[in-house]
Amino acid sequence: MVKAVHQFTYLLDQFASQKFTSKRLHDDYKIPLELLLERKIKDAMEGYQRIKATNPDDPYISETRFNMLGYSFIYQSKLQQAITVFKINVKLYPESWNVYDSLGEVYMLNGDTELAIKNYEKSLELNPSSAGAIEKLKKLKEK
Repeated sequence: MVKAVHQFTYLLDQFASQKFTSKRLHDDYKIPLELLLERKIKDAMEGYQRIKATNPDDPYISETRFNMLGYSFIYQSKLQQAITVFKINVKLYPESWNVYDSLGEVYMLNGDTELAIKNYEKSLELNPSSAGAIEKLKKLKEK
């Protein structure tokens, strides 16, 4: 676990040190992340889906980027924001076992056992060899 935290911290540092610059289309235009931070979830989701439809390989909407953002909210004890980010990741990448695993983890941390189990089961369905999901499901079902 400690090794994973160190790896994650390293990735966050690498990500944070990157500079992204671009021109605004106009002053009142907001990128989906700005909408997300303003809790305009529906508008943010529509923006992310437009980006994915036109450029599915855009690193701005990568599964990894959303996971990093979600975990950064977890480390700040902002579990509701993490849940929102992971839900968006599930909608954008429904065939990825990892997005369900992350959503299951934040539900577990938030005390929502039923939704944690549901998401870990979906993760396990997509990746039957996931030892982490198997272990967490066992613990959750023992409660």
